Amino acid sequence: MNPSTSSTREPEKLIENRTSYAGKDAVFSVYDTYQEAQRVELSAPNPMYCVMISGKKVIHTDKAPAFDFNPSESLVLPPDETVYIDFPDAQLDCPTKCITIE
Repeated sequence: MNPSTSSTREPEKLIENRTSYAGKDAVFSVYDTYQEAQRVELSAPNPMYCVMISGKKVIHTDKAPAFDFNPSESLVLPPDETVYIDFPDAQLDCPTKCITIE
């Protein structure tokens, strides 16, 4: 695990444990997932810019075939669009980590 992105706090949730920092017009969030999961729903009322930091997600939408979302890749979710996420590799000692700006 990269020490610069590790956390010393215990996660509140094992799937999509979210830590957020809000400003006047934007919210920066870090999502950590510590166990395998399938079809976790994600949507937001505003556009959301997402960047994978570690691990892998499989993204499912109604508009395109499922695709892998890997570290150093990014995507933009339109407002009010729902995606479903699989976390095939998430583990307690090696979480899947993603950051978002909404």
